Order: sequence, then structure tokens, then C-alpha cells
Amino acid sequence: MIKGVLFDMDGTMFDTEPVSAKCWKRAANDCGFTIDDELMNSLFGRNLVTIKQMVRDALGTGDTVDMIAEGRQNYYRKFLLECEIPKKTGLMEILSYLKDKNIPAVVCTSTERETAEIALKKAGVYEYFAGYVYGDMVTRTKPDPQGFHMAAELIGVQPKDCLVIEDSKNGVLAGKAAGGYIIYIPDIIELSDEVKDGITAEMKDLCEVIKWIEDENR
Repeated sequence: MIKGVLFDMDGTMFDTEPVSAKCWKRAANDCGFTIDDELMNSLFGRNLVTIKQMVRDALGTGDTVDMIAEGRQNYYRKFLLECEIPKKTGLMEILSYLKDKNIPAVVCTSTERETAEIALKKAGVYEYFAGYVYGDMVTRTKPDPQGFHMAAELIGVQPKDCLVIEDSKNGVLAGKAAGGYIIYIPDIIELSDEVKDGITAEMKDLCEVIKWIEDENR
């Protein structure tokens, strides 16, 4: 029985991972460093504190990593403010379905509050959620399940009764560790069979999730 749904944001709700990656790479180039695809792919699903440490360790940026992060933030917020937020297929349908069925939904994202709220409100989905866990609210980032446990607690539901919807390796690992149901919807990186081992299901988009919940709660 699904009693709550915990949504990752970037790559799951919004098609924003490619934009975020370009912003990180551009900001690094501005400071004389290069973030290649391998490093970039390892950053997806992490919060800002962890990303900065990983970039510092990988590239030897020292304190320049703060300038890179600030540059990325400026580029990304400019995109959020000036462009339409690209929604993933089925997002509005599943949010409307959950609202109609009185199944609470929570955003659980590695993005910090200020930036995430810009995206959620501009996309017109903020009010659909019963709670929010942002990247600057946790002390342990994905793949640790802390964020999902916090999200379940916000709605008074046990993690085992929650469905986690994710797209990234770190998010899927966190979802599996949280102890409930986990549906993986591929985004820009196809996960290995080893990472996917133990998930509840893999689906092509959020529309398919609606039918799955309907069948599970029948």
C-alpha cells in the first residue's frame, strides 16, 4: 500500500540535469578548470557541499571551487528565471492523481532551498506537495537515505510505505537504502544492472507510475 510518494526533482520532475551540467562546466571553464563528463556524472544527485568537495578533490581547485560554485549558481538561476521550466512527461498527471487520491507527495532534492523553490514555484507545482526536503537541510547527501527518511517523517508515513521516484545512481541507491518502494525512470545516464538490482520497477515516464500505484493500492 503506497501511503506517500517521495519525488526527486532534477531529472525526475524537471528535465534540468543537462542545463545544470552545462552551467557547472561553463563556470569551471571561466576559472580555468575542466569538468569532464565522467566527473560530472558522478555529481548528479549530490548536494552542493558534497559537489564542491568532490570538484576540489578531483581538480585541485582549492578555494577557487567557491568561485566555480557561485558561477554555476548564477548561470543556473538565470536559466530558471528567464526560461520555461521543462517538465518531465506525466508530471502534472501524477501530481493531480495523487492529490485526487489524497496520497501526500514530498519533494526530496539535493538542490538547495532557494534554487529549488524558484523552479518549483515557476513550474506551478509547489502547492501540490505536502512537504519539502532540500539539499541544505540534510547532513548526509544521497546515496545516504537521510533525506528520504526525513521526507517520510514530514508526512507521518513509515519509509516502507513510501514510493521513491528517482533517476540518478545516487538517488536510486538512497531510495533502495530508505527501505520502501523505488521506481527508476532513466534520464541522461542509464544505470548499470548492479545499481538497479533490488529496485521495485523501471519505467519510461511518470504516466506509467500512475497505473502502478493504482494497481498496488487496489
